Amino acid sequence: MTTTHTTRCALIALAMAAFPLTAGTQSSYPKTLTASTEVTSPAGKSTATLTIHIEQLMEDLYFKRVSDALRTNGYQRFLPALRALPAIGYVQLGETKTELKYARERQAKPRLVLGTDRPIFFVGAGAANAKPKAGYDMAVIELDIDAQGNGEGTIAPAARVKYSPDGPVVEDYAEKPLKLTVKAAK
Repeated sequence: MTTTHTTRCALIALAMAAFPLTAGTQSSYPKTLTASTEVTSPAGKSTATLTIHIEQLMEDLYFKRVSDALRTNGYQRFLPALRALPAIGYVQLGETKTELKYARERQAKPRLVLGTDRPIFFVGAGAANAKPKAGYDMAVIELDIDAQGNGEGTIAPAARVKYSPDGPVVEDYAEKPLKLTVKAAK
């Protein structure tokens, strides 16, 4: 069963208008964070640690490009537009690095929204009744962090995004997004 949740991550320009970028946030980058999560399955529990490195937030021009693609043409145009952007960081799980292409920060609450142009991993893919992986071609991470880089968040490690007038809808391959505990990397 696919679970969707409306996210306030503002992948589209209309949503970002309500949450402008914090003045001077570019000066707090590059930033490296360590995020840990726990996955529970019928086989038991496992933990994972991700390294998230953000060189900079995405440029407004690139944000508009991917936002317009999602709003006017849906996910089929959004994903190629996202993939065409330059990498602005990475998410590392074990030895595998996945490029970050999307990074925006909201002013109202120190929320950092990140997106990759490839899935990071498929939670539940080994199960006998697992759904097909096709179409879950990116990852979405939302982090609420303080000035020191500590906080919490969620990750949809294999996801797709749909346009909605109320804000984008993230559809997660897993039953629900994984909770993250975040700390500034040492």
